[in-house]
Amino acid sequence: MMETLVSVVIPALNEEKNIGRCLESIAFLEKPEGRRLQIEVIVVDNGSKDRTREIAKLYKAKTLVFPGAPISALRNYGAALSRGEVIAFIDADCLAEKQWITAALQRLDSEEISAVGYPHKLPPDASWVAKTWHFYLSRNDSIFTDYIPSGNFIVKRSDFEEIKGFNEELKVSEDTDICYRLRKNNHKIFADSRVGAVHLGYPKSLTCFFKKELWHGRETFRIFLASGLKMQNLKVVAYSLFYVAAIFGILASPF
Repeated sequence: MMETLVSVVIPALNEEKNIGRCLESIAFLEKPEGRRLQIEVIVVDNGSKDRTREIAKLYKAKTLVFPGAPISALRNYGAALSRGEVIAFIDADCLAEKQWITAALQRLDSEEISAVGYPHKLPPDASWVAKTWHFYLSRNDSIFTDYIPSGNFIVKRSDFEEIKGFNEELKVSEDTDICYRLRKNNHKIFADSRVGAVHLGYPKSLTCFFKKELWHGRETFRIFLASGLKMQNLKVVAYSLFYVAAIFGILASPF
């Protein structure tokens, strides 16, 4: 029987309200048939002042502390200290759906697929802002894609290490960047709707949403200028500009 070790890496900062629910969703994942599955869970704490680490330890997660680092470095740190041949990244404010790992492994069994995931799904109590944003960005199919968010990103270790993981110079858009570099190295990315993660952290109001995306776009453009206008980072900026256009679409939306 095939045996697979999957390392689940969860960056966290002051997530006491969500980390327990995230870890519980991982504990109750569906087990694949005809395959022995082991899962190690690693929480990389960014210096929380609340009970995040305490709760993580209650769920038997390996808990690391890396204060003050950007999220890309948190993900890399967890990956470097993990053992799995597959590394699954999920955010602390996300809930993995039952088939999350099973469906991902089915896709990654294909030699041509390096990474799999899916855009975040909405919780039942999502605000109209989140629903409108999700309407603009969501898809209902399973296809090869250029991009998967790093908060629901599952990748073969060999390919992750080949491109040296996430770019730690980036405070934002590290997911756009890693997907670009995977594709540049002739690795394919697949979006599978069964590899679902429900995001609890969508902004509740238009003001919160606008502030978040404005900060995101400003940071992305600052990094582009600081990098000497590198073409690789230009692609990250272009993606952020798409987000800005989507924001104005939401403002004009009848929803």
